[in-house]
Amino acid sequence: MEAPRRLMVCDDSEGRLRPRLRVLLDGDSLRDVIAYDCDAGWIVVLKHDDSGNRMTEGDCFIAERRHGKVTAVLV
Repeated sequence: MEAPRRLMVCDDSEGRLRPRLRVLLDGDSLRDVIAYDCDAGWIVVLKHDDSGNRMTEGDCFIAERRHGKVTAVLV
């Protein structure tokens, strides 16, 4: 089974893709990915501070879009 070429799926409480899906941007594995599109070359990830904690604004997590070569792999 292949990973989908694009996906926007959030886990119920954490706002992340399910753990059996690994998403790489330019060869680097990223955590807290909430959406991606391999063909368009972008991902949306939750932003982290220097300590590795998810950043928030009020009660909401801050997300950012990054561009590059996107690869999705089922693990």
